[in-house]
Amino acid sequence: MEIKSYEQKEHSTALVTVTIDKQKLEDTLNTVYKKERRRVSVPGFRPGKAPRKLVESMYGAEMFYPDALDLLFPEVYIYIAKEKDIKTVGYPQFEGFERQEDGTVDFSLTVSIYPEVTLGEYKGVEAVRPSEEVKDSVIDAEIESYRLQNARTESVTRPAIGGDTVTIDYLGSKDGVPFDGGADEDYELTLGSNTFIPGFETKIQGMVIGEERDIDLTFPAEYHAEDLAGKDVVFHVAVKDIKSKILPDADDELAKDVSEFDTLDELKASIREKKAVEAKEKADSDFENNIIDKVVENMTADIPPAMVDAEVENRLNNERSNMQQYGIAFEQYLQMMGMTVEKLQEQMRPSAERLVKARLAMRKIAEVEAFEATAEDIEKYVAEVAEKYGIDADTVRDYYDDDDLKSDILMQKARDFLREASVATEAPPEAESEDDLPLPDADLGKEDAEATDTAESAE
Repeated sequence: MEIKSYEQKEHSTALVTVTIDKQKLEDTLNTVYKKERRRVSVPGFRPGKAPRKLVESMYGAEMFYPDALDLLFPEVYIYIAKEKDIKTVGYPQFEGFERQEDGTVDFSLTVSIYPEVTLGEYKGVEAVRPSEEVKDSVIDAEIESYRLQNARTESVTRPAIGGDTVTIDYLGSKDGVPFDGGADEDYELTLGSNTFIPGFETKIQGMVIGEERDIDLTFPAEYHAEDLAGKDVVFHVAVKDIKSKILPDADDELAKDVSEFDTLDELKASIREKKAVEAKEKADSDFENNIIDKVVENMTADIPPAMVDAEVENRLNNERSNMQQYGIAFEQYLQMMGMTVEKLQEQMRPSAERLVKARLAMRKIAEVEAFEATAEDIEKYVAEVAEKYGIDADTVRDYYDDDDLKSDILMQKARDFLREASVATEAPPEAESEDDLPLPDADLGKEDAEATDTAESAE
C-alpha cells in the first residue's frame, strides 16, 4: 500500500489516491468471497462450493470489489493519516477506484483535516455584559403566574373572549366533504392557546352559548397532512359552554396559598432574590458568549464541512433520543412540527458551525497559553460533574475517557482565562437580547463525536 497522489483542496480537505498492492487486494477479495459465496447460485455447484473465478466470470470480475473496498476503507484511512502525519476529522468520502493492468487498484478518497487555527486578538477584548437588574415587571409577572395557577373557573353567559375555555362541537370539511381528524364533540378549548390552526380560535371569540357558526380558514402551506396543506376549509362550530378564569387577588392570602410566606411582600422578596441569582448567572453566561463571539470573529480557520456535519448529526441524534424518552417516533415528531430532516439540519447548521468554531478557538487558546490538565484538576472536575448531575464519580469516569476529561478541563481553563482577561461593557437597553445562543460547558468541551485523531489511534 502506498500513497500515489495527495492533493490539498479548500476547506481543509485533501484528495488522496492510495495504490493497493495486488496481494493485499487479492487477500481481501478472498475474504469477501468466503463470506458471500453461499449467497451466490451457480448451476452444477452446491451453495458455497463454486470457485471464485467461476463466480466472477458469471457475475462480473468486480462483483466482490465494493465489499472488499469497504473492508479496506478504515485501514487506508488510518494509513493516510499516519503517512502524511495529519489529524483527520469526520469520515472520509469515497471518490472511486481504478483497476490497473498489473493487478493493483487505485483507491481515491477525500479526507477532512483538522484545520490550522490562527488567533487574532483574544486578550483584553471588549464584550457586552448584560445588566443584572431585576425589574419590578419580572416580579409582577411571577406573581401573575401564581394567580393563573390558582385561578378557578365558572360558566358565563357573555360572549367568549381570549382566555376563556369554551366547550364546542366542530366539524371540518373541504369542498363540502368532511376530512379525517376534523371533527370532535364536547371539546374543551382555551382561546389563545393556539391549539388549532391560525384563525380558528380568534373567530370563535364573540360567540355565545348555543350559537353555531361556519368558520372559513386556510391550512398553513407547510401543514403536515399534504392533502390539507394550503387548502381552504370550513369548520362548523357549535358553542355549548363558556368558562372564564377568576383570578385570586394578589394579597397575603395568595402568598400563604402558594408559598411558606405569610405576606405578599415576603413572597416578592423571595422571588427577587431567586431572580437576582438567575440574572447574574445569565449575565455571566451572555458575557462569556459575547467574548467567544469576538474571539471567533478575530480568528481564521478553514473549517472542513465534515466537522459541522458531525455536530449537526450529533444534535439530530440527541433529538431522536429525546423523542424516544417521550415515547414519540422521530418521524412523527417531524410531522407534528411540519418539518423534514433536511429542514431541521438546515436550522441546526448555523449554531452547530458557531459551536465548532468556538471549540477550535478554545483549544487553540489552551495550546498557546500552555494550559495543563493535572490529576488534581481531573479529580475536581469529576466531582463537580457528579454533583451537578446527581450521579457518582465512577459513572462520570465511565462516560468520559481521560482524553475527554482533559479536553473539557482545558476548555474550561480557556473560558476562565478569557473572562478574566476581557473588559465588560454595558449595552443600551434595546441592545440586550434573550436570544443569545447558549454554549453549554459539556458541549463546548466534548470532542466532536465524529472527530478522531486517527494518526494516534494507528499507533
